[in-house]
Amino acid sequence: MTAVELLSLLADQGVRLSVVDGQLKVSAPKGVLTTELRDLLIANKAEVIDLLSAAASAGQSRQIQRADRSQTLPLSFGQQRLWFLNEFEPGSSLYNIPSALRVRGTLNTTALQQAFNALIARHESLRTTFITEAQEPVQRIAAHLSVPLEHVAADGISDTDLNARLTGLCLQPFDLHIGPLLRLYVIRISPTDHAVLLVIHHIIADGWSMGLLMTELAELYNSTVANRESPLAPLPIQFADYAVWQQAAMQGEHLARELNYWQQQLAGAPLVLDLPTDHPRPAAPGYDGAWLRHAIPLTTRQRLEAIAQQNNATLYMVLLSAFNVLLARYSGSNDLLVGSPVAGRNRSELEGMIGALINTVVLRSDLSGNPSFTELLTRTRNVTLDAFEHQELPFEKLVEELQPDRNLSHSPIYQVLFNLQNRSQEVVNFSGLESSALITETGTAKLDLHLLLEETDSGLTAWFEYATELFDAATIERMAEHFDTVLNAIVENPARPINEISLLTAAERQQILGEWNNTTVEYPQAATLISLFHEQVDRTPDAVALEFASQQLTYRQLDQRANQLAHALLAIGTKADDVIGVYMERSIEMVVALYGIQKAGAAYTPLDPEYPAQRLRHMLEDSGTRIVLCQTGHTPEGFTGSIIELNNEGQTGSAQPNTRPAQLPEAHNLAYVIF
Repeated sequence: MTAVELLSLLADQGVRLSVVDGQLKVSAPKGVLTTELRDLLIANKAEVIDLLSAAASAGQSRQIQRADRSQTLPLSFGQQRLWFLNEFEPGSSLYNIPSALRVRGTLNTTALQQAFNALIARHESLRTTFITEAQEPVQRIAAHLSVPLEHVAADGISDTDLNARLTGLCLQPFDLHIGPLLRLYVIRISPTDHAVLLVIHHIIADGWSMGLLMTELAELYNSTVANRESPLAPLPIQFADYAVWQQAAMQGEHLARELNYWQQQLAGAPLVLDLPTDHPRPAAPGYDGAWLRHAIPLTTRQRLEAIAQQNNATLYMVLLSAFNVLLARYSGSNDLLVGSPVAGRNRSELEGMIGALINTVVLRSDLSGNPSFTELLTRTRNVTLDAFEHQELPFEKLVEELQPDRNLSHSPIYQVLFNLQNRSQEVVNFSGLESSALITETGTAKLDLHLLLEETDSGLTAWFEYATELFDAATIERMAEHFDTVLNAIVENPARPINEISLLTAAERQQILGEWNNTTVEYPQAATLISLFHEQVDRTPDAVALEFASQQLTYRQLDQRANQLAHALLAIGTKADDVIGVYMERSIEMVVALYGIQKAGAAYTPLDPEYPAQRLRHMLEDSGTRIVLCQTGHTPEGFTGSIIELNNEGQTGSAQPNTRPAQLPEAHNLAYVIF
C-alpha cells in the first residue's frame, strides 16, 4: 500500500493526521487505529510527513477564509439539493435527523436550557434559515437565537410507548424559511428518569455533527452545572465560510478533473439496481421505511479482520465485498453501483464544524468472471481507494453532469447505500447523570435499502433500513440471514469462487432439499380425467372453466356440451379405446371435443390443420382413426371416414341429451394417441 493510499484509507476511517514542528500527530476514534494500520503508518511515516507538508504548502491558496457576512451567503452543494427537495415536497420530515439519550438521575433542566442556547450561539449553522433572493436560495444567519426546551410529560410510560413517542416527535416537520431548524425535547418518565431527544434538519447538520452536538451539549451542561466557563475553544470558521469556499473551489480545472474521473468510472454502468421486491415499485415513493437489527458475532468479525489484514485491506472493504456478493445474487447483475457516505471533513478546520458536510461516493463493483472472494476483495480495495481519493466532488454535481434519466420511482445512480460506522459509540456523560443511547426510528427510508454496520464490543451490528413500500419485513429478515451465510462462507474459505458461495441457511436447505423434495404421494389409481373433472363441476358448477377471446363457459356448461357430444358419438357406434381425430384450431369447440371423446370412452388424437396433407394422412392411417371431429367448413383433405362438424357452440347440430353418459371410461382405457 502506497503512502497516498494509506492517507486516503485513514481519512475514511476517521483518522486525522497533521505535521507540527516536523512531528507526525495522529488523532483517531477509539478502536479504529488497529495494529495493522499502526504498523503501516510507522512503515510509511517519512513519506506521509512529506506528503502532508507538501499538501499544507500547496493548500495555502485553497484555505477556507472567513466570508464577508454583509454579502450574500450561498448554500453548499449539499444544501442546494436539500433545499430543492424541500421546495418540491414542503413539510416533509424525511430529512429530520434524531439523536436520543436516556438519562437517569436529577436532570437540571435550567442548566440544559442554558447549555443548549450556548450551543446555538457557538454555531452559526444552528441559527441559519434559508430564503430566496433573486430566485436563488441563500443563507440567513440570525445574530441571536434562543430555542426553548420542549417538555413532554410521560410519567410511567413503557419502553415501547416511549419509542413510539420519540418517533412521533421526530416526524414533526421544520420550516426552512422561518426556523429554528432544531428542537430539544425533554421527556419526563419519572423525577429521576428522562429521555433527551435532539432533532435537527439535515440541511444544517449530518451524522458527524450529531455526535459533536451531543458531546458539546454535555460539556456545556457540565460547565454550567459547575459554574465554570465554557471549555470549548473558539471555532476558526463557520459553515457559511465553508459553503462560500466550496462554491469557489469546485470550479475550473479542479472540477473538470474530478468530473472526468467519475465520468470514466461510471461510463456504461447500469444506473438502476433491480432487486426482487415484494410489491411493485410505486410511480412516486412515499419514503415509508423501517429498520431491522441483526447481530454478527465477535468471532466472525475477528476472522473477517484477519482476512482483511492478510489481503492488505480493511474490514470495510471485506464487508462491502460480502454485501456485493449478496446483491449480485439477489439482482442477477455482476456490475453494481452502491453508494457509500464519506464525512467530507478531510481538513482539520472542518472537524469541529456543525453542518451538512457529508458526501456520497459511488462504488462500482465488478463481479464478472466468477472470481474468488480474495480476488474480489482486491478489486474492491482498488475501487474504494480510488473513489476516496476523488471524494471531494459533491454527489449533486455528479448527478447534474451525468444527467441520468430521471425517474421519480427511484433515486438517481444508486438505490442501495453501504456504510461501516467506525466512530466510537460511547455515550456522552452529563454531570451527575447515568446516560444510555436510545435507538430512535424515524419510520422513513430515503433509498430502497441501506446497510449500516457498527463495530461493537460483541462483534458487529447490522442495521438494514428498507423501503416498506417495496419489501416486507420477512424478506429483509431473510436477507440478513443470507448476509450472515455469506460471511460464514467467506471466513471458512476466502479462496472459494463467489458463485460457489451458497445463500441458503441450514433451515432453508433442509426445507428445499428435504421437505419440498418429499414428493411421494399416494395417487388414486382408479381416477380418470373425466372423474376428476366431474368432481370439479360438482364443486363449482357456476365458476368460469374456459375462456377464449370473448367467449366463456362455466364448468356446468362445458360439462353439458361435452355430454351432448359423447351421446352423439355413442349413437354412431363409438366403443371404448376407439381413436377419434380432432382436426381443429385452438377454440372452445376443441376443448368440448376432447372432453366429449373421453366421456364416450374413446381416445383422441390431435391433428394440426397446419400440417401437410401427406403427414395428416399418415397419422390417420397409422392410428386407425375412423371418425374425425372438426369445425364447421374445415375438414381434412382426402379423409374417407366419418366427419362430425361442431358449430361455434361446440354442438353437433343434432339434439342430444346433456346428461352424463351411463358408461364412463375407466383408468385402463386408452386416453390419447400423440404423434
